[in-house]
Amino acid sequence: MPPLVSLRQAVLCQNEEHAIASIDSALRTGFITKSQVDRLFTQLPARLQCLRAEIDPTADSGNETVVRVRLRRAGFVVETQFPVPGTSRFDLLIDGVVTLDIDSRRWHRDDAQISWDFDKALCSFGAGLPSLRILPRHIYESWPQTSAVIRRTVSEAKELRDLRRAQSR
Repeated sequence: MPPLVSLRQAVLCQNEEHAIASIDSALRTGFITKSQVDRLFTQLPARLQCLRAEIDPTADSGNETVVRVRLRRAGFVVETQFPVPGTSRFDLLIDGVVTLDIDSRRWHRDDAQISWDFDKALCSFGAGLPSLRILPRHIYESWPQTSAVIRRTVSEAKELRDLRRAQSR
C-alpha cells in the first residue's frame, strides 16, 4: 500500500491528537514529504482540514505531539525542541517560562540516561526555567492532574518572571 494511502486511512481511524501525531511522525521519519501532506489534506474530509495548522514534524514522539496539541488547544504558547545551553533540547517550552520533557521507560531507564536527565533539569533551572518531566501515564491516565500541575507551574513561573522584571526597573 502506498504511504499516502496508508497514512490517510490511519488519520481517518484515529482521534485528532493521534491523527496529528501520525502525520508529524510520517514527516519526521521521511515516510512522506511536505508536498504529500498537502496532497493528503486534499483527500481528507472537511471536518479534518483544521488539523493542517497543527502539524509540526519536530516532535520526537507521538506523546510529544499529543501534549503539544493539548497544551496549545488549552491556550498555551508552545515551542518545540527548545535548546537550553549546556544540554540537549527540551521537548517543549511552555509560554516561554517552563521546559517540559516527555519521557518513557524505553529511552530513560539506564543510569547514564537518568543522570543526563537530572543534569538537563539542572541546566534548565540554571537558565531560569523551571523544568517538568512527565511519563506516558501522566498523559493518558491522569491528564487533568498533569494539566493542572503544568498550568500552576507556568502561572507561578510567569509571576516570578514579572516580579523580577519589576524589581530590576
